[in-house]
Amino acid sequence: MLFHSNVKSLWRPEYGAYMLEGTPGKPYGGLLAHFNVVEANMRYRRQEATKLLHPNEVLMSLTVFPRVGAPDFTDPPTHPTSNTGASRSLFFPDEAIYPGHPRFKTLTRNIRERRREKVAINIPSM
Repeated sequence: MLFHSNVKSLWRPEYGAYMLEGTPGKPYGGLLAHFNVVEANMRYRRQEATKLLHPNEVLMSLTVFPRVGAPDFTDPPTHPTSNTGASRSLFFPDEAIYPGHPRFKTLTRNIRERRREKVAINIPSM
């Protein structure tokens, strides 16, 4: 892989169509001193992404979108199709899977087909 020293960040689509992945433009290195630049690079990437937002939009760092699986959690609203599509999910519509690259839906379909059943992810309620 070719790294350019002037590229501070790289951006890639993530599984969820509402997700964005930002990574450093090049690997940090193996010295303890390299840990000192991690937070600064994270701040830079956040500032870089924030510049692209429209008025009244906010960049959030979340491990999971709070309403995933709830009715109409996508905009525009989409609905799961439990008998067709890549996931055949009861809760997560295929439209919420990033459509710009076939790997995400292919991965979803392959996992489901290899298991011969839908993936069950249960979240404990408190």
